[in-house]
Amino acid sequence: MNELFEFYIEKKIYVTFLMEFLAAVTGTIFLFLSPGVSKYKRLFVYFLWSVFIIDFSGGYSLWAYFDNYQTAPFLKDSPFSRNTWYYNLAQIYFILCYSYFIQSEILNPKFKTFIRRGAALYLIYAVVLILFGSDIFQAYNVPILLVGAIWISVSVGVYLYDLLTSDKILHFKRNLFFYVFTGIFIYFLIVQPINIYSVYFLEANPDFINLFASVLRYANVFLYGMFILGFIVVIFNKTEKRRSKTRRIR
Repeated sequence: MNELFEFYIEKKIYVTFLMEFLAAVTGTIFLFLSPGVSKYKRLFVYFLWSVFIIDFSGGYSLWAYFDNYQTAPFLKDSPFSRNTWYYNLAQIYFILCYSYFIQSEILNPKFKTFIRRGAALYLIYAVVLILFGSDIFQAYNVPILLVGAIWISVSVGVYLYDLLTSDKILHFKRNLFFYVFTGIFIYFLIVQPINIYSVYFLEANPDFINLFASVLRYANVFLYGMFILGFIVVIFNKTEKRRSKTRRIR
């Protein structure tokens, strides 16, 4: 499978895997150093590990292709030979998880209910689209991706408004999810415009494939870099607090 590894290195696919892995590891260290952390922060770290596993597993199509379908002959000429269906479903999962974490940080009950209902409507919309006429096996489903991106942008906007109108604004720099949601918001602004043209993600369009891969790679570096930054900032602040308490006792 040397060709597969060479492909990963040539196309720099490993960069995304590395950033996802580093974010999950940094989050795990954060949990280890913060035994009393909230349920949502703990679930977020678990979510990061799930993202890494999902993305890594999505490489099955490349594995089968470079293996000439010897290991998995049932994939050849089947709808599952491409992994577009896999990532179409994964994107829905990511959007719902982000919505869940956003609503967890909102204090206003009305805003919290709005996010929950909006996420439920998005799920219904995605399921209906998939069941009735949307071919998720051939290309990325642009309506699902676009509506999901808009929804996350609105959700983050609601979160920021709630943050500005509450006392939490006084400590936003020490809030892990502030960095997480900022990263998510900018990520979707960068990635979703190019997703609109994902129908051109074909072997006949190598230039577009290279552009798409480059934008996605650097966007992922930024996104998971923000997650890592958030964990580091919180860990640093907790360490500083412990040192201050120790000095006072002395």
